[in-house]
Amino acid sequence: MINRSFVIFLLGSLVFCLPVTVLSSSDNISDNSYSWADSVYNSMTLEEKIAQLIVASPSFLKVNEDIYQPGFISADTYELLASDEMPTTPLSPFSVADIKEGFIIPYMDFPFPSQHTISFLDNDNKEFLKSYLDRFFTFYNVKAFIGLSGIDDDHIESRVLKSPFSQRRDDEIKIYDMPSYIIGKLTSSKGNLTFYSAINSLERVLKSNSIIYSDNFKSDYETILRVFKERWLPESLLSDVCKKVLAFKYETYHYSKKEKESYEIEDFRNYDDYLNMRKIYENSVIFFKNDDTDLFPLKNLDLNIGFVSYGDGDYDNFKYISHLYANTLFKEIDAEKYDLVFFLFNDKALSLTEITKEVAQIRNRYKNAAVTAVFAGNPSGINIDEILSMFDSFIFTPEDISFSWNVLAQVVFNGIEVKKPTGKLSFFNSHADKIAAMPSTRLKHSFPYEVGIDIEDLLEIDKIMEKAIDRKATPGGQVLIAKDNKVIWNRCYGTHTYDKVRDVQPGDIYDLASITKIAATMPIVMHLYDSGKISLSDSLKNHFPEMAKTDKGEITVKELLIHESGLSSYIPFYLETIDYEKMEGDMYSRRETSTHSLRIDRNLFVNNSTTFRQDIYSFNPDLNFNIPVAQDFFIHYSYRDSIYNRILNSTRIPDRGYLYSDLNFLLLQKIVEKSHDGSSLDVIAKDLFYGTLGAHDLKFNPLKSVSAGKIVPTEKDLLFRGQQLQGYVQDQGAAMMGGVAGHAGLFGNVHDIAKISQMFLNGGTYGGLRYFHEATVNMFTSQVNPPNRRGLGFDKQEPDSDKSSPVSDYASLSSYGHSGYTGTMVWIDPKYDLIYIFLSNRVHPHQYNRELLRMNVRTDIQDVIYKAIGAEKVREK
Repeated sequence: MINRSFVIFLLGSLVFCLPVTVLSSSDNISDNSYSWADSVYNSMTLEEKIAQLIVASPSFLKVNEDIYQPGFISADTYELLASDEMPTTPLSPFSVADIKEGFIIPYMDFPFPSQHTISFLDNDNKEFLKSYLDRFFTFYNVKAFIGLSGIDDDHIESRVLKSPFSQRRDDEIKIYDMPSYIIGKLTSSKGNLTFYSAINSLERVLKSNSIIYSDNFKSDYETILRVFKERWLPESLLSDVCKKVLAFKYETYHYSKKEKESYEIEDFRNYDDYLNMRKIYENSVIFFKNDDTDLFPLKNLDLNIGFVSYGDGDYDNFKYISHLYANTLFKEIDAEKYDLVFFLFNDKALSLTEITKEVAQIRNRYKNAAVTAVFAGNPSGINIDEILSMFDSFIFTPEDISFSWNVLAQVVFNGIEVKKPTGKLSFFNSHADKIAAMPSTRLKHSFPYEVGIDIEDLLEIDKIMEKAIDRKATPGGQVLIAKDNKVIWNRCYGTHTYDKVRDVQPGDIYDLASITKIAATMPIVMHLYDSGKISLSDSLKNHFPEMAKTDKGEITVKELLIHESGLSSYIPFYLETIDYEKMEGDMYSRRETSTHSLRIDRNLFVNNSTTFRQDIYSFNPDLNFNIPVAQDFFIHYSYRDSIYNRILNSTRIPDRGYLYSDLNFLLLQKIVEKSHDGSSLDVIAKDLFYGTLGAHDLKFNPLKSVSAGKIVPTEKDLLFRGQQLQGYVQDQGAAMMGGVAGHAGLFGNVHDIAKISQMFLNGGTYGGLRYFHEATVNMFTSQVNPPNRRGLGFDKQEPDSDKSSPVSDYASLSSYGHSGYTGTMVWIDPKYDLIYIFLSNRVHPHQYNRELLRMNVRTDIQDVIYKAIGAEKVREK
């Protein structure tokens, strides 16, 4: 026999319970069991027979000597698992687990759902739950349990008493509630409910070989006994059902005496059960739609979204998940203007009178706002007509647990699909016409096993990041993996800085460096190409006639995109603004001295007397010096034009071939902004993409709208700006452009980069909106001019194994993305429907910290991911 304390200890192992040995079909309620039942039945009194047919609620006290003992006593599942009590004989009352309200035991990942949830599930989900219960109770030696609800041909709801050791459906015994449920549901349509109709109801129950659940055993037992003693019904009616109950108890009693196998804790890690239980809660959501609203599914997320919560529920989980999708606020609704208000409540707050008043106030306050009800809990008290008369739509799930609010948020923002229920909805049958389906159009926040990856295969990522942080390759970082339109890994590591004051949080934003190219500039370029406003063959002089007189005029858009423009890789614009006349001695030294103490590289120091020209910079803003380069440091507004003039006057080698250059994207920025009537790159990107995508944390110059605490610091810039950079772009050229440049300047976190990455992976669509044609995505992300590995604006896997590659050797040739100088990377692989995002601030506190590069942290993590999905190498070194 398994030790009970060991059994409870095993509960800490996920949603477990592997199949255990059960009786063979010949060991089910067998001929021997019925022979015993026949012999016992003939010796039983009427009182004993009737008592055997009742399942008493937990309020029944077995010490009551005035009446016979019931056949079964329902019990709380957790208490039953912890109990050592066994029936002394097959005739003793059996304690049976009652799962009507669901159950949870310590360390269980998900509660077993209540009957309310189960009633909304399809047959596949119900079959899983039945199998799960059989395995669960078999292992824990629970003799019998009151199982899942069913609805018979007369639309009468019942439950089932069954043994987990029996696999035959005809061994189950139906249970109907007594007496009001029987009277109300099983009688014919008589005017008044009388004692006679209860007799008719009782007769139908017993003829169907069913038994009765009683909340008041003494009263119900005496009522039934009176029916038979006064011969309203014949005693012969008891024979079949009573014998079935006796045989049922005989079989389970003898099985409970058998020796069970012992198990190790490793035997109970069952990710299939964990995944299936998650899906149970996901599939129990119902969406009610008013005929006059097209609010859902939400397409454009450029909305002001607020919350009203009523009652005591786990609403913070809903709000947190919502913020991963859209620009929502972590506070109750206030005086701001809202486009959409979520009214969150549960069955503990089901006072429609008060809710009606609250909703009326919201409607009055926000005249144009849509108001959606989101509810979790027991549906029995819900009046759908009243709810839908108050709200534009109603999203409901019958289980008020933390995970339910997670699911509801993902449903609202279309991360999880809602299907129309296929079963009989006992609560909502009359409103079936208002139940609608909602598609999944955005990333779902899930876990690795849902896409067939064992989480154990990804844990090496944690070790790589821990090692990187220990060796000070970076103070911290964020890693996100999405596969098959599901975020399966989203973890934060380390701290903002090496002083370890602030841990990295999911909402913190990083300087993305050159990811700006594919997350800001490229989407706009692709949009312009899609709309016919630019062509790859366009030359710069087509857009800027003044360039016709320079050797830059013949550079085409294609050459800019594939880095074959002939321009140099970069121009150190900031060094050209040093006031060399005031400098004493040489600017650089290979060793630290009293005159050269500012270290800018491993073995490079700068003259202490280095200053910058006062006609270009000022420490105080005014009408001329109004472009912030860093905190309390401003550049003249006209210098942006000087940067472009410097590029036009720079040396160009037309036949140089491939040379990566930031200058190309500064020129692309100029094309983009001219094509949008002079609007700046940041405004265009927000208007075209970030707003509707819900990518609210992708932004340039984040200090304008984000608290400094959420922005991860980068370099301590000793030479140029003389300060620790936080919220100001690390790239000096982008800083001189006012923080908005085609090659750098964008800040963001992994969540929002994932949205635009998934849009690319989807072929130009996300959230139900199409941003550009699939053919455009395919063309821009393909290698276009071998042996140059580059796509149009995107970096690619290097197909030549003799050359170095920017990514893992497992990344497919169809994959694409970009890395960033500050220690960032985004890589998208259509072959595996895979997105990998890595963010860090490896340049903190000094840009010459190259440990992240030497350790190959980004590509080592990528290797782990590809190995976990079973990818094969495309490059052999």
